[in-house]
Amino acid sequence: MMATSHAVCGAVIAIAVKEPILALPLALASHFACDALPHIGLDEYGGHNKKPGLFHKILIIDAVLLTLFVVFLLASGASWLVFACLFLAGAPDFVWAYQYVIIEKIKKTKIATQNTFNQFHTDIQWYQKLRGAYFELPFTVTLLYIVTKNL
Repeated sequence: MMATSHAVCGAVIAIAVKEPILALPLALASHFACDALPHIGLDEYGGHNKKPGLFHKILIIDAVLLTLFVVFLLASGASWLVFACLFLAGAPDFVWAYQYVIIEKIKKTKIATQNTFNQFHTDIQWYQKLRGAYFELPFTVTLLYIVTKNL
């Protein structure tokens, strides 16, 4: 899923659960639950390396939306728990960012084999296609509505 979708999901968890001892691990676990849902991706084109222009456009749109969401939360006076859950809900994707930016782009190296975590993270994402937007966007808008009504 897009980082914005993960972040909004994490914020909903923080708002609904309110207890850090429960909300924080739930936010982290939500990442994998969300990745198991149909979502935006480029699998039908062979992944991000086959369509780098489209991939970069999706990243830019996601970065803008995520920034707007964080600004909204700051302006709304959201609690530290909302921001912590937002961060944890997206944190597992930092591995992909590291792999894409550092390994593939800077070092110009391909990862030969994936560790167990990365393999699991890859395997649960069974539907990453542009048509995944038909599920991911309404899902995220619904969660965003919940956030705006409960802050």
